[in-house]
Amino acid sequence: MKWVSQTILNLSHLVCTAPISAVTWATYREDCGYDAFMRNPKKATHSFDRQYWGTGVSWKGYVVRVNLNEEDPMSMAYHSASLLVKMEIDDRSDAKEADIGLSLS
Repeated sequence: MKWVSQTILNLSHLVCTAPISAVTWATYREDCGYDAFMRNPKKATHSFDRQYWGTGVSWKGYVVRVNLNEEDPMSMAYHSASLLVKMEIDDRSDAKEADIGLSLS
């Protein structure tokens, strides 16, 4: 699972929003997903930084876990909450855990 740090969500109650792009989950998986990262971590990270960082997306999945970091003073300094999301189409066919980790600051 590749953690996406400080992903901009297009939610009306957040200050930072980005217009929804045409980027698909399938394209993201090809460029930055588990298999792409295992083949070439540097290339996948560069692709994420160049094409996906700060981009608004509309993908189908569901939240499997929310961690509120209010009890850990060190975590709170960096992130207020972490969400684990299982996508409608798995990033790895043999994995049962979340496909994306989102960190909200």
